Amino acid sequence: MHDDSLPNVSTNASPTHAACPHAAAPANDGLPADASRRRVLQWSALLVAAGWLRLPLEAAASQAGAVTAVPLQAVRLKPSLFLESLQTNRRYLLELEPDRLLHNFLHYAGLPAKGPVYGGWEGDTIAGHTLGHYLSALSKMYAQTGDEALRTRVDYIVTELARAQAQDSSGYVGGLTRKNDAGQIEAGKQVFEDLRGGVINASAFSLNGSWSPLYTVHKLFAGLLDAQALAGNAQALQVLQPLAGYLAGIFDGLSQTQMQALLDSEFGGLNESYLELGARTGEHRWVAIGQRLRHDKVIGPAQSGKDALPHHHANTRCRSSSVPRGSSKWPAMWMPLLPRNSSGRRSPTTTAM
Repeated sequence: MHDDSLPNVSTNASPTHAACPHAAAPANDGLPADASRRRVLQWSALLVAAGWLRLPLEAAASQAGAVTAVPLQAVRLKPSLFLESLQTNRRYLLELEPDRLLHNFLHYAGLPAKGPVYGGWEGDTIAGHTLGHYLSALSKMYAQTGDEALRTRVDYIVTELARAQAQDSSGYVGGLTRKNDAGQIEAGKQVFEDLRGGVINASAFSLNGSWSPLYTVHKLFAGLLDAQALAGNAQALQVLQPLAGYLAGIFDGLSQTQMQALLDSEFGGLNESYLELGARTGEHRWVAIGQRLRHDKVIGPAQSGKDALPHHHANTRCRSSSVPRGSSKWPAMWMPLLPRNSSGRRSPTTTAM
């Protein structure tokens, strides 16, 4: 789908750049020129991946007010490998069946499911996380293409979630499950009700008999936030806020020691989502909960200038320190771990070779 009123990103142009006549010939350290270039590119890729080398545009983007991100809605790809990849993703998203991803949400709300549950992880106690991913993917693809079939799916899923949520006056809605002491699969809400009672059996990827339930909840949070921001679905926040309130009520009853024990179990970017919800609604309550989801075991050493990140799960730890969207302030607790620039100051945009 192409809209002439929007800027285009052409990916099939290959401009030729003339060599600078005053550029010094690069040293090759005794290696053939192509091998030397390969080594430079390999090291550069590693440094970029590690975060120690920033490309010029990326470095500029990190300067407050210098660059504004271009919305997905404002860009359309021209014929290219990139467009083919996007179209492949779109076809796959439309092949998936929303009713199968919604199975557990309806079933555990006491409503008839409209399709059989998918297998794999959706057949385990981490069930329900895929729907959150799917909501995000549909919303982003809609923003990239303007394809109404994608937004129709977003709207349908959010409506079905609202229908399931209406069956529970607490505001809870979810598709995750857990294994009880008898080894039987049951509704995942009991994980959180046990938390309310002070029961916290947490390990890296398990909490009260369920596989990473806070991670699963975060995926639903993120999917609903994306549905609202990228697909224009206002009902998404109407579903999210009661769910956020249900969990907040449980967190409010936990001591600081209990919260830290809870955070030993994978929680994804749940802190980030609460901060984002606070930024969108202007309600400080959500920000306060996001700040309570602060894992001292990781953040504390960073504040002291110690790197405690090795051997931790990056999918969680990369979000252990979050700031609300729109803030240009680099989290101060990470500053001691950043490289120094030429002036001796620590900076996330330092170029290091």
